[in-house]
Amino acid sequence: MHPNGIVIHPDVEIGINCTIFQQVTIGTRNGRGLPVIGNYVLIGAGAKVLGSVRIGNYAAIGANSV
Repeated sequence: MHPNGIVIHPDVEIGINCTIFQQVTIGTRNGRGLPVIGNYVLIGAGAKVLGSVRIGNYAAIGANSV
């Protein structure tokens, strides 16, 4: 939605109709594991989703969350 400064690891799985705001980072943590993000997820500005975490469908991740 606001592409400035968004970083997404190329192997991350992201479901359909997700909203990703500015300054979000999605990727590995210390080279181990990648997130799997479900469908219809909203990721707020500045959030960091790192490592082997699974985000379920219809989840909302608040701004600046880690």
